[in-house]
Amino acid sequence: MRDAPVAGNIPQVQARTLTMMVGGDADSYNLVESVLRELGTPTRIGENGQGLRVKDAINISLAVQMVAFAEGLVLAERNGVGPKVAVNVITQGPIGSAHAEGARAARARPPRRRHGSTFGRCTTTSGSRCRWLLISTSRCRPPTSPTRR
Repeated sequence: MRDAPVAGNIPQVQARTLTMMVGGDADSYNLVESVLRELGTPTRIGENGQGLRVKDAINISLAVQMVAFAEGLVLAERNGVGPKVAVNVITQGPIGSAHAEGARAARARPPRRRHGSTFGRCTTTSGSRCRWLLISTSRCRPPTSPTRR
């Protein structure tokens, strides 16, 4: 048995640049490595389940980065720095990352509408969970309840 969670999304699949954290015995990994290389860069982490543990570590790190990025923007905006200037400088500086660049691009898009309510610049995951990218507390707040028409 193997586990092979990935870091990336549709653009990385299309560009064949997914990062894969593979858990499982070495023989099993050797059987599937060439297939996985067609999608990106697989790395055998260790025994079954350990790929998922690294994916969990990535998700925790990303969550902290998302919060820090949002807090930095709020701090800059509350002290008179224009949001576009703050976002551009932050994303081009030493803490720039794929996530920060994605947040900059999301900020440029108009707010999305869901269920008749304007949710602002937010991203959602599938299922009943909702993940909010808090670009600015004044711009992105979860709705109290969906509006039905």
